[in-house]
Amino acid sequence: MQMKTWDKTKSPIAIEEEIDKETEYIFEEFEAFTSGYRVLFLIHRNKEGGNTNNTKARKLISRNADEFKKLLRELVKEKKYSDIPYRIYSSLNERNFEKTIRQFKYEQLEADYYDQEQKENFYLDIKNRFIGALMQPAQRKSSLFMFDVDDEEGRDVMGEALCVLPPEHIVMQYKTKNGWHIITMPFDYTKITFPKGCEFKKDGLILLAY
Repeated sequence: MQMKTWDKTKSPIAIEEEIDKETEYIFEEFEAFTSGYRVLFLIHRNKEGGNTNNTKARKLISRNADEFKKLLRELVKEKKYSDIPYRIYSSLNERNFEKTIRQFKYEQLEADYYDQEQKENFYLDIKNRFIGALMQPAQRKSSLFMFDVDDEEGRDVMGEALCVLPPEHIVMQYKTKNGWHIITMPFDYTKITFPKGCEFKKDGLILLAY
């Protein structure tokens, strides 16, 4: 969803109502991907002035749809009031929290063998370390695929992609800033030759707002 820019002539009450409306619209569109453990991100893409690996300004964990909506509103509000062209993303696949705890404990034990500076860095950045473990592909609880399609002048890349993807596996398709995202159920993707401009992501991020 492309969000409206902040109109500084509006009253604070009008802005809050707009935030509520945009949050509700995004939540309703992507409600099927809000249950269970998810991670929401506020990201400044490097192509829009962020760091080389994209700047993740906020990382928030939700445990259910209600928490997802609440955290989504926080990010919608922060994005609206910021001059930085943030995008809001969330994990496509639900995360396995119990497996993540085991993985994190393993990484914590490994940290005991780091040098002192690395060990301190691990514990001083512990929330990000846990989110990193949560977002590892091995910790996905569902197994939806994503196909990131870029618009290209003179070509119907989206049409080409839809021609090779099994239609019975397509769950959702939605417009992004520079193309489309197609979400599918898992299938044997090794038998398909994807058109140029269509990138396969086994455990991608949903673009909620830009």
